[in-house]
Amino acid sequence: MDTGRKNYIIKNYPKNSVLDMVDFLDRSYISIVHMASDLGIRREVLIESNRKACLYIIYLPELNVYKVGISSLLSRRLACLGTKYVVLSVLEGTFIQAIELERKLLKFVAPYKLNTGALRSGNTETYLIC
Repeated sequence: MDTGRKNYIIKNYPKNSVLDMVDFLDRSYISIVHMASDLGIRREVLIESNRKACLYIIYLPELNVYKVGISSLLSRRLACLGTKYVVLSVLEGTFIQAIELERKLLKFVAPYKLNTGALRSGNTETYLIC
């Protein structure tokens, strides 16, 4: 983990919305939680429990990979990818609903996980489906 990302998590994780951090860091909710856990940082409150969010699945034809994620503002999140994409699915609900669905989906697609390194920040949340 680079120093800038580490410092950002140390400063923002305890009191700010992880969904806002997802958009800023270009990482999944789960990866930010794991990074914070590795740093020994805990949340003071669960800010996003009733906050609106969506789970999305997109296809990046230029890379021939799929991406799964959660965002509170999908248009801003997709703009961060900086490439052409095809939106395959968007499920809207609360943050808690989105994270539960993401956990189930990521468990199902885990065998297909691929680090293309082609997305910004060396994004590892991509999947190659044969």
